[in-house]
Amino acid sequence: MREAKIAAVGIILKDDSVLLIKRKENSKDPWSGDIALPGGRKKDKDKDLFDTVKREIKEEVGLNVEELKFLGELHFFTPRSKRVPKIKVKPFIFLMDKNMEINKGEEIEEIFWANIKEFVKKRMLIKKINSRRQAFLYKDYIIWGLTYRILRELIYNFLDRYSNRL
Repeated sequence: MREAKIAAVGIILKDDSVLLIKRKENSKDPWSGDIALPGGRKKDKDKDLFDTVKREIKEEVGLNVEELKFLGELHFFTPRSKRVPKIKVKPFIFLMDKNMEINKGEEIEEIFWANIKEFVKKRMLIKKINSRRQAFLYKDYIIWGLTYRILRELIYNFLDRYSNRL
């Protein structure tokens, strides 16, 4: 059995919104074109997953994690589809409590803030990868898969317990 790679994503909160990205289309990327959280795989130069998330957030959205308030982390998530690489993803949660400039990295097609209260009201089932999957709908964006599961965990478990830290 092959060993799972590890990765980290950043959940960046501001007011009632979360920062999301739309990945550029790329035939080598199994998540190409999807709505996601900024992040990526751990590289040898990263001493730990926190280093990974710092590097990836800087590369993908141009933010310096040191200027964000660290709120905590969630447990590891793994994709359910057998069609994507075996990977364990660790989400780290940050609060942006001041205006900061966001810049789109080369792998990113679009960056946007999604109001959590709006997309929580719009859950749906979609047909993806030969089965029905739960998803959030935000404007014209479908948030599904691993990103959906991470955001669902954030909303229903983390924010309820830690809202006093925001």
